[in-house]
Amino acid sequence: MAAKKSKIVIAIMVIVGVFAWLTLSSFNENMQYFITVQDLQAMDKADLNENLRIKGFLVAGSIEETSNSLEVYFMLEDKGATMKVRFDQERPDTFKDGSEVLVEGKFHEDGYFDAKTLMAKCPSKYESEEGYNLEDYDPSKNNTEKENAY
Repeated sequence: MAAKKSKIVIAIMVIVGVFAWLTLSSFNENMQYFITVQDLQAMDKADLNENLRIKGFLVAGSIEETSNSLEVYFMLEDKGATMKVRFDQERPDTFKDGSEVLVEGKFHEDGYFDAKTLMAKCPSKYESEEGYNLEDYDPSKNNTEKENAY
């Protein structure tokens, strides 16, 4: 009976150990921070072959669209450092001049960054020009307006 219990305990420990190892190893592999355009230009050529995530700001007027294609070239800028980026998928609505952009991909041997993923945000679009006045907020009034709308 004691041998049977020890086998069960050992089996549970092995399963927990394997599960912990898989969790930690996949977590470390998928964790990817971004670097800036300035950081990219300071990197060794050998490191440019890796998948990279780069953050910068879209340079105004730099978007070059290709006719009859989703392909687009544009410039990212960060603290005076610039780089050319190519992207060939549908772009988000927030992809506009001056927006903050995060691209994922690899640096191409022809001198541009070949992005496979593009994320853009425009914080000013979501910020209120007027401040909020909590004294004017009446939750019961908003609830009745919502009920009447349905």
